[in-house]
Amino acid sequence: MTLVSQSEFARMCGVSRQAVLKWKSAGRLVLQGSQVDVEATDKRMQQYHDGGSPLRRTAVDTVDSRLTKPRAVDKTSGDLSTEALFRAIDGTQNFDFSRVGLEHRVTEAAGILGFDAQLNGDDIDLRRDGKSHFRCEGDSFDENAFCALDMLRWWLGAGSSIPAEFRAAIPLLARPFGTVATMNRCGA
Repeated sequence: MTLVSQSEFARMCGVSRQAVLKWKSAGRLVLQGSQVDVEATDKRMQQYHDGGSPLRRTAVDTVDSRLTKPRAVDKTSGDLSTEALFRAIDGTQNFDFSRVGLEHRVTEAAGILGFDAQLNGDDIDLRRDGKSHFRCEGDSFDENAFCALDMLRWWLGAGSSIPAEFRAAIPLLARPFGTVATMNRCGA
């Protein structure tokens, strides 16, 4: 059993602390005191979290090597991984953090990735194939937009290669996701 702080679990999943607090409120975390039981939470998330467990796995880890020829899996870190693309662009973009600017950024990024962003007041529901995959609700709009952008970025995966049709979302999902005040409130 591996126990980590909620902040460390957020880093492991590549999401904000706010997202972990929402998972905690929804009963998705397995806690031992205030610590997250990583393996038990991973198992619970695989069963009950839309899109599966948020704990990251590289594309290589998910390949069944029995079905591939030796050297068919490139284990070198290519420069087209989402992680490398984000590393190159984070902090280089200028964003409009007004409500209209954030609405546009969330709906545009969601659309590129095949999600329908439904905005209802301050709440954001990211839907795909008619099902809700990520809900950001109960906070101010700028915090929910931060959460939505963070979840879309997580959905792309850190270690995997990004499909060409999704590359247009990279600039929209570059950090920062909000103003300094929003980032402080979201624990980023």
